[in-house]
Amino acid sequence: MKCAKCGSENGADAKLCGLCGAPVAGRMAKNLALAAAGLAVLGALGWGGYAIWYRRVMPERAQKAITESSQLAVWLEKAYGSFKNNPEFEQVKRLNASAESLRYAGDYENALVAAGQSRALGLVVKKKIDIKNSALCASLLTEAEKYLHSGQCVAASVAYGKVLRLKPSEETAARQADVAFGLAGCREELKKVALIPAGEFQMGAPDGEGESGENPRHKVRIDAYYIDKYEVTAGQYEKFAKTTGRAAREWGSLNTDRQPAVNVNWYDAAAYCKWAGGRLPTEAEWEKAARGRTNTKYNFGVSERMIDKYAWYDGNSNNQPHPVGQKKPNQYGLYDMHGNVWEWVADWYDESYYKKSPKNNPKGPDSGLLRGLRGGSWSNFPADLRAALRSRDNPGSRSLNYGFRCVVP
Repeated sequence: MKCAKCGSENGADAKLCGLCGAPVAGRMAKNLALAAAGLAVLGALGWGGYAIWYRRVMPERAQKAITESSQLAVWLEKAYGSFKNNPEFEQVKRLNASAESLRYAGDYENALVAAGQSRALGLVVKKKIDIKNSALCASLLTEAEKYLHSGQCVAASVAYGKVLRLKPSEETAARQADVAFGLAGCREELKKVALIPAGEFQMGAPDGEGESGENPRHKVRIDAYYIDKYEVTAGQYEKFAKTTGRAAREWGSLNTDRQPAVNVNWYDAAAYCKWAGGRLPTEAEWEKAARGRTNTKYNFGVSERMIDKYAWYDGNSNNQPHPVGQKKPNQYGLYDMHGNVWEWVADWYDESYYKKSPKNNPKGPDSGLLRGLRGGSWSNFPADLRAALRSRDNPGSRSLNYGFRCVVP
């Protein structure tokens, strides 16, 4: 081969010129050419292999990551529905949706990144909620134990049920719930409450019907709750009064176990419900329960002709309240929602509240002078027994027309 410097010929295998010692040009060029060709071949094979891997493996990896993040998001929403408006949870869903979009667009690397971020944040949210739920479970277990030991079986059962919904694997709650449900008295108590399922209903009276405080009719959504099937009785209230030292009410000839507890003011009613492990219903809860899945004036329809079968009122009461549960129940199994005695509710009364009421679980104004009453009584005409009718009085007022029932959340 020829020397690049002096031009002299050298052997085929010479690396340096025998005359001047310079590198042999042909050998160097050949080596460089071979190296370049080798790199080209390797590069071609590498990019081809990467392309094959990208087309076959990356979509599968992206789909697997998205599936895992989606399953976590769905699990979080089911397990912790009440936390689903949490900003971090919303970000989990947004990242997961972004991962889906990127995968469909063929951007698998970024789809993997978004899915990974979604799952990582979802695990953070789960941990935070688990810590919060553990503390809540501990509090509910203490509360349930207290109810159980005092014989308030319905309240104990509900508290244990809440624990099991939050933490299905909680062995103490499951064991004690069985104890609560197994008590003979508890079984009888459970027959006295009805579950009102979560859902929406039309609250208030339609245009052209009812009084100004009943309008406008508006859509309300209520979470599930239990409510007494019967108005609280004189016998139940007397047990409360003896246990707590609260002054008993004077009812004369009406002082029998099955008569509704009348002549109680709002404070008496609220104190009893708290003692029994519950609270007074909100106006919205009361009306949803009273309607019994209907949107008519009464839970039995629009006509007053059937009122005798469902209510004690001016026309059939003989001017006095009657033992609870003697008339027909509504669709939820609740008695005396129309008539017998007016029932105190938790809300402060505001005639214009329906114009600004929130859609979800409205609780009435924050303050006021009067408390709400619902349902009508033994002294009212049928028109005053409509499901939408609202009344009110000073919370300290007592009357033979006033009674109540409780909600167990």
